[in-house]
Amino acid sequence: MTTPSRPDSLSDRLGEIGVVDTNRALLLIEEIRNRIPWTDLAWEAMFAGARAAPDPTLYFLNLSKMCDSLPAGDLAQAYAHPENPPVLGALLGGSESLPEQLAGKREVFSFLFLEGGVASAGTPASLLSEAIDLADRCETEKEVQAALRRLRLREVLRIATRDLAGFAPLSEVMADLSQLASAALAGAVRFARRQLSARYGAPVIETIGGGRRECGFVVLGMGKLGGDELNFSSDIDLIYLYETERGMTEGGEGKEAVTLHEYFIRLGEVITRIISEATEDGIVFRVDLRLRPDGTKGELANSLRSAEIYYESWGQPWERAAMIKARPLAGDPWVGEGFLKTITPFVYRKYLDFTSIEEVKEMKDRIDLASARNRKHERDLKLGAGGIREIEFFAQAHQLIYGGKNPDLRRRGTVETLRALVGSGIISRKESEMLVGAYGFLRSLEHRIQVYQDRQTHVLPQKEGDLLRLARTMGLPDGPALLAAMDRHRGNVQTVYDSLFRTPPGEA
Repeated sequence: MTTPSRPDSLSDRLGEIGVVDTNRALLLIEEIRNRIPWTDLAWEAMFAGARAAPDPTLYFLNLSKMCDSLPAGDLAQAYAHPENPPVLGALLGGSESLPEQLAGKREVFSFLFLEGGVASAGTPASLLSEAIDLADRCETEKEVQAALRRLRLREVLRIATRDLAGFAPLSEVMADLSQLASAALAGAVRFARRQLSARYGAPVIETIGGGRRECGFVVLGMGKLGGDELNFSSDIDLIYLYETERGMTEGGEGKEAVTLHEYFIRLGEVITRIISEATEDGIVFRVDLRLRPDGTKGELANSLRSAEIYYESWGQPWERAAMIKARPLAGDPWVGEGFLKTITPFVYRKYLDFTSIEEVKEMKDRIDLASARNRKHERDLKLGAGGIREIEFFAQAHQLIYGGKNPDLRRRGTVETLRALVGSGIISRKESEMLVGAYGFLRSLEHRIQVYQDRQTHVLPQKEGDLLRLARTMGLPDGPALLAAMDRHRGNVQTVYDSLFRTPPGEA
């Protein structure tokens, strides 16, 4: 067995696993040895992690930092589990930001690597229950903010580590991130309702029979969140809706009674603050409310009737597309389900006419023009030609055109929709497979880019070393292989995307 006492053979081993700067790696290994008294067995486990790392030098650097921030016994115990070294290699050698977030978080490290957390797929029900329980145990807004940010940290580290280690398919990664957002929102709604009702009394309405009940409220998730397709740096697009404006809060002893509209505006403000306000623990998610009726000029929360009137009277073509993925996430689901049913004729028009087809064509023209004007999109996985946006629009355009007569196309997920288009005879199986394959590759690559430095980006790096690391996270040998795979997928997308409207919609 090779031991660290033989520098020449250690240098050889470092070269064999792809270390470029051997001297730096040797210094880092020496630092690790000084902090933890590795046995020969533990040394081999640590080296097994390096062998699995996309960037072995980064792995040694992050492991050295871990040695400073976590008990030596915890690290040694983690490496003693035979399934952990390759996983630690993928994590510590595939990201700068994730190990930084994990540093010093002994409870999270133990959950992931000593209690089997990283080996387990998440369950939406248990996560939802945990978020609500956290909210119920918090007395102040600052407490619930901190609790939900700790939950997010643990879950993002679990999801990202499973992704980097190849444990989770793309569909699981996107769904888990979306479920994390849904659970956090449910916790925020639970706390905000309790807090505001304590101040103003419950928001009540009178029923037809003369009774009284609490007014319904829902958080609609839009875009990637609504489609269960969040990425690691996604904003969450939300719309706040409540049942009716007619009524007041109960008020009561020492409580100020306010209109239902005032109550739900303030409820939306509290929910947004809980989720998106920057604290010493960071944020849960960035919240984007611009998709609400009338955008930034509109009310923060809208009654069902006012929202219905808006879409019936002033709804824009792009708002039809936005509503395709709308999904009730938190609060009272029946409020959202009823609203979406009401606006179905707005989203999915039963009869094709020249105007509706031209509206969709104009949306495509705007996408094409933006891509052609901006050459910096060449390495942009989302906005560049053959990128993620074109795949998503291809699916949505067909939904807008054919979804009125074909309910099977009324799906929220991009991949689901592309496969349904085959079943409906609108596109060929080959075209669907080309788009689904490209979507999977580009979205997975987008995730690897984002988790490296926790940046909201979907642009491929320029440096050769960064491309090499990125290629290895994707299971490819080097940068040229990565670029070739990307060009192949984007070429496939362009071939299919450019065929959009080549055949008149009525003839498909």
